[in-house]
Amino acid sequence: MPVDASTFLTMTGVVIALIVALGGLLAWSVRRLDSRFERVEMRVESGFARVDAELRDVRQDLGGVRKDVGDLAIAVARLEGPRPRLELR
Repeated sequence: MPVDASTFLTMTGVVIALIVALGGLLAWSVRRLDSRFERVEMRVESGFARVDAELRDVRQDLGGVRKDVGDLAIAVARLEGPRPRLELR
């Protein structure tokens, strides 16, 4: 079945238009996914920043607690006094 020139040019134009449309759709999808990934990445990074700040606060509090426990142990030792070395009955 022979194809005349106008049908060939029309079909070629349709195929090219479909390829361009699909390429545009792909580019649009990629840009949309990139923007979503960027938003998710920003949320994750802000979450990590909050966790880091919270861990810094916990470490500071833990350092204070360690110092307080050390001071408490010294105070208890002073209250108990030295162990008797020689007991007379």
